Amino acid sequence: MNKIKFLLVIVLAAFMACDSEEVFDEQEQLAIDRQLITEYLADNNITAEQIGETGIYYAISQSGTGDNAEFASSVYADYRGYLLDGTEFDSGTIDFVVGAGSVIQGWELGFQELNKGASATLFIPSKYGYGSSRQGTTIPANSVLLFDVTVVDIR
Repeated sequence: MNKIKFLLVIVLAAFMACDSEEVFDEQEQLAIDRQLITEYLADNNITAEQIGETGIYYAISQSGTGDNAEFASSVYADYRGYLLDGTEFDSGTIDFVVGAGSVIQGWELGFQELNKGASATLFIPSKYGYGSSRQGTTIPANSVLLFDVTVVDIR
């Protein structure tokens, strides 16, 4: 019983220590990210399609062939990830299953718009990337992520 009281005191103290002015508003951040992406697209004269109301955009630079990737498809792709200011944070080749949760949600949704051989740029709001979490020293919290991707194969 004393352990439960102790845990309740710790939880209550942590709750009281939270500054109400620092409460993260995911919808507000999504609106900011959408604005940043649409400004980037306009400034760079890029035509892109939005995926539903997500705020994720994609611009196909080379069309592929066949069916688009879908839930449970295994996608093999080359990629380069960078921030809006051009800072590259990752590149390489990846093999993942759409819907397995092994990649960021922006990829789960974005790759479903692409087929084998397609090359595109994905513009991903922070909500569908790493959110309010900082990733290492390169990706600040609430960062819009851009990925140049090429779908090598879909199985």
